[in-house]
Amino acid sequence: MNIGGQRGAGTSARSLGLGLALAPMPAMASDFPGMLTVFVGLPLLLVATLVLAVLLIFRRHGWARALGILCGVPVLLGGVYIACVDTWRFWPSVGHNELGFRLVIILGCGLLWLCVLALLWLFWKSPPRRTTPQYL
Repeated sequence: MNIGGQRGAGTSARSLGLGLALAPMPAMASDFPGMLTVFVGLPLLLVATLVLAVLLIFRRHGWARALGILCGVPVLLGGVYIACVDTWRFWPSVGHNELGFRLVIILGCGLLWLCVLALLWLFWKSPPRRTTPQYL
C-alpha cells in the first residue's frame, strides 16, 4: 500500500542496509592487532578441523576425499593469509601485560593449522575404496 505517495521507500532502505552491511566494522576500521586472528582465524580453523575430522571417517569414499580437499586447501591458504596480515602484529613483546593470552592464541592458531594440514594430508594419501573386490 502506498502511504503518503512515497514510492520505492523500501528499496532505498534495503540499499542503505546493504551499504551498512558491506561497510567495515568500526573495530576493524580502527585496526586493532589480533582482531582478525581471534575473531576469524581461530573459529575458521576450529570449524575446519572438526569438519575434516568427521569427514575422515568416510575418507575411503571419493566424495569425502574431494570434499575434504576442497574444504581444507582454502582454509590452509586463509590461515597463511591471516598469519601474514594480522597474526605477526599480534606477537607480544616480553614486557607486554597480555603475554600469556597472546601466546595461547598464536600457539592455538598454529596447532589448529597443523591439524588441518595433517588431516588434509590423510585425505590426500589415503587410497580410494575399490569398487570391485579382487581375490588372490
